[in-house]
Amino acid sequence: MTTPAESDNTCASCGVTVTPAKSYLSPQGVLCWSCFERFRSEADRAEAVAAALDRGLTRRARILGGLHLVMLGPAAILAPLPSWLRAALFMASLALAMQVAVRRRSAYQLAMGLDVAAALAVFVAVPILLPFGAGWLALLFALLPLALLVDARRFRAAFRIELEGDLKRLPSTRPPWLVPALIVAALVGSVAYVIHGRRPSDPARELMRTTLARWQAARARPGSAAGAPEAAALVADARRWPGLGDALERLDRAWPAEPAVRDAARAVNDALATDHLPYFTDVWALPDGPIVLSYDLVGRVPWRVGAREVDVVRVRRLDTLTIQLGLLGVTQEGQASVLLDRVEAAMAHDLPAMYGKEAPHQARLFNAFDRAALARTRSFLESRLGPKIESVAAALGKRDALLEDMRTRLHGGAVVLREADGFVLGEPWFDELEPAAEISRPGGPLVLDDDLRAVRHADEALRDAATAALLGEVIDLVARTTEAHEARHAADAAAALGPPPPALFALLSDSSTKFVGLADGELRAYLSQLADDAEPACVTLAKMMRDVYGKGAGATPHHYATLVALGELAPAAPQPPFEQLAALCGLPDAELRARVASAWQKLYGEPLPAETRLAR
Repeated sequence: MTTPAESDNTCASCGVTVTPAKSYLSPQGVLCWSCFERFRSEADRAEAVAAALDRGLTRRARILGGLHLVMLGPAAILAPLPSWLRAALFMASLALAMQVAVRRRSAYQLAMGLDVAAALAVFVAVPILLPFGAGWLALLFALLPLALLVDARRFRAAFRIELEGDLKRLPSTRPPWLVPALIVAALVGSVAYVIHGRRPSDPARELMRTTLARWQAARARPGSAAGAPEAAALVADARRWPGLGDALERLDRAWPAEPAVRDAARAVNDALATDHLPYFTDVWALPDGPIVLSYDLVGRVPWRVGAREVDVVRVRRLDTLTIQLGLLGVTQEGQASVLLDRVEAAMAHDLPAMYGKEAPHQARLFNAFDRAALARTRSFLESRLGPKIESVAAALGKRDALLEDMRTRLHGGAVVLREADGFVLGEPWFDELEPAAEISRPGGPLVLDDDLRAVRHADEALRDAATAALLGEVIDLVARTTEAHEARHAADAAAALGPPPPALFALLSDSSTKFVGLADGELRAYLSQLADDAEPACVTLAKMMRDVYGKGAGATPHHYATLVALGELAPAAPQPPFEQLAALCGLPDAELRARVASAWQKLYGEPLPAETRLAR
């Protein structure tokens, strides 16, 4: 609003004399009518420019807020967190987006900080995930925060101080840490790429793990023939290694004739050894034909049995076939193997029961004699590994109990879950099960999210470095005893053996000659193990007696071999199994081993050949 001047004056702009009736007050002073009209036009134009700028900046702020809601909202909803925490994070994302939309400067700085954190995380994650085929998906999710950071200059004016005077003189409010943070993100990403992203997947491992398994699955189908696409892929993937491709092609042609398949599998193992590839194959005879399984070759351990030297391989199952073995070790065609994955599975089952810490649903798997025998193994492990083994056994039992509670809570036991086939379930197991805990799952969740989280935490405790190292020592100790057993089988396979002892024939008078021969092989291996194994003979004997008196005992060659051995070691009047075990374990270890040597001499008419492990 203007007010006429009250006295004569000159125009502050052009200097002409003005009368009170034709003069106007302005921030510049008294103006004449023409200068005042020009001033008012310029003011209106500046006000319109400022209003347009303000509208543009508000629009940019709203776009930025919406983009952050699009980025952060789904991340909060899909995060593997409890539902209440996901809801809280989504509400926080919504609040942040609203504050950004109304041009709150602190909200802008927080949003830019989240963009930097997201970009940094993706820079690190992408190279790690690339070998697993998920890196490009993660990179796709990185594009939005990266784009927001690159375009931050366009948006940041919306969050400057209130407009005052010349817009060109407004100070920049770019966070001072933004550029250094981007540099750090790039450096960390580069280092991660060098460490992880350039680490190639092992083509030999993929060949032995998946390509060979696909070939075996295809070959086992009725009507399969040599040279099928799976066989062509198997041979093609192996051509980079001299001899391996030819051996695998031979394997394809040999199937399903078992002797020829076994010869071809030996050729595959020879080729793997020649090319220094740490893998191994063996053949198992099934009713529908032979099955070739593959393994990681963990080590070769030389043993001397009498005058012979044999190699025992330590292997861990590698292929993706669903066949599950029930043996700790096996000797086929003179090749002795210790199956470390089965050793681990057996100890994951037995270790909690040694302390009475097994999950309630597993208690029925053990009878009183099992527990008495396991007490002997417990004493041996504690003597070698110390008392910490008890807390690890309790942690295993706790994890198994939580797993069973989760399985039965919602559907009364109708849900079938893959139990741990070793000491830990592992992250892939949890990743596979997570969709079953979603509230949005059609038909409702199969398990509760809180239960799944509790099982995960219990499993993570077993993956702690110190715990994992202790469990690794448990596997090694049990594997050594299995080595001693299988080394005798391997030595016997290369020897001309006499007939089984009369005591076996008397016990198995109605059995086939083949079954008697199998029982004789187990008797020889057991006696050799008792005499020369690193663990006390009492501990080995307790394990043997579980094949006779334990909950899982059955009419196996091991069962009858143990009965004959007990008859020789305790020839007095038969005793109940608890008293028999206590009496034999009450003997000094040297005396019990001397009885074993005497039993061998009586049964086989020759001194017991010594067994020695040649590797530490």
